[in-house]
Amino acid sequence: MTHTMRLMPSPFNMICKGIKTIELRLYDSKRQKIQIGDNILFTNISNPLETIEVKVVDLYIFDSFKALYEELPLSECGYTEKDLNTASPDDMDKYYTKEEQEKYGVIGIRISLQPSTNKKVIKNMKNLVEIKIELQDSEWDFEYTDHDRQIVRAIVFDDCGYYYFVRVVRDDDFGKAVLIETAGGGVEDGENLISAVKRELKEELGAEVEVICKIGVVNDYYNLIHRHNINNYYLCRVKSFGSKNMTQDEIECFHLSTLKMNYENAVREYEKCSDTKLGRLVANRELPILKQAKKIIDGSQY
Repeated sequence: MTHTMRLMPSPFNMICKGIKTIELRLYDSKRQKIQIGDNILFTNISNPLETIEVKVVDLYIFDSFKALYEELPLSECGYTEKDLNTASPDDMDKYYTKEEQEKYGVIGIRISLQPSTNKKVIKNMKNLVEIKIELQDSEWDFEYTDHDRQIVRAIVFDDCGYYYFVRVVRDDDFGKAVLIETAGGGVEDGENLISAVKRELKEELGAEVEVICKIGVVNDYYNLIHRHNINNYYLCRVKSFGSKNMTQDEIECFHLSTLKMNYENAVREYEKCSDTKLGRLVANRELPILKQAKKIIDGSQY
């Protein structure tokens, strides 16, 4: 039998690394169903696309967390070495009330990583339907289109629920505008889309990323410069940050900087920056993609 549980990013990652081998829970009706030999599928609360499946190898049932803390090795229960001196049964009060603990008792679940287990995407991304959006430029009159530009862009998120964008400050033929925009840019000759998006995110955000899936394609137009944009959008999770490698134009003409914000603030920022012609074009293109990305991350696609 496979049971499901959710975890905060820190204990989730400790289980993935094999550091945390005992999970502490209330011994309520859900946990009373767990037997040695069962499996548990843990989901990272901050990134529901990440799960890890483990095997239950032993169960330790106690009347209280006080008794549990006296018997079990806390270094295997999610405490780091520096936290051991201050570890207290009262730490569990943030998850379960004293009344709940007295009513049900508590349990330590010893778990083991299975040989083939890796942190993985919760669903088969092959089943994810890419969205396709066609937009027209309603801000400038159409005359003709003389070139297409293949572009990669990404909704970038981390394990703490933050999203990463670029701030763009322009004063050119498009007018003066302060924008929020996804990081990305043109695909170079001979470059595939995945390599291109990883390169662009490294250049503009300094981010090394894991490409989770392709969200979809937005076709839009910049009538002012007679261009058709083919925007390929990806969902990417941050693995680490390092130095950026921006072009002179990105530094001197567009004044690119990094924006880090939660989903709600990002939506508000797009709406706020829609007070210019270019800002409206960008928001019309990117808000549907951002909302789709949030659905994927929250698991409501499935």
